Amino acid sequence: MENKQEENHDISPAKSALDDNWNERKHLVELEFNLRSKTEELIQERASRAEIDKARQEEAECRASLTRNSEQYEALVTTWVSEVLKEN
Repeated sequence: MENKQEENHDISPAKSALDDNWNERKHLVELEFNLRSKTEELIQERASRAEIDKARQEEAECRASLTRNSEQYEALVTTWVSEVLKEN
């Protein structure tokens, strides 16, 4: 039990941020799936062009967020690797 408590104190800020990054990515991937499904439904329902375009814009914004998330992930991994290598 003490080891787990000690480990929690030793978690690097980069590792903690990576966990947050992964949680955000999971949310964004689920959102992207839902938005794509919404777009497909609108098309099948023969919704207005404006409704379809709005749904497509939401998809594009989600993809942009996923891209930023990936860039943040790479930066966090690089930081964490540097921290770990300094410790050794």
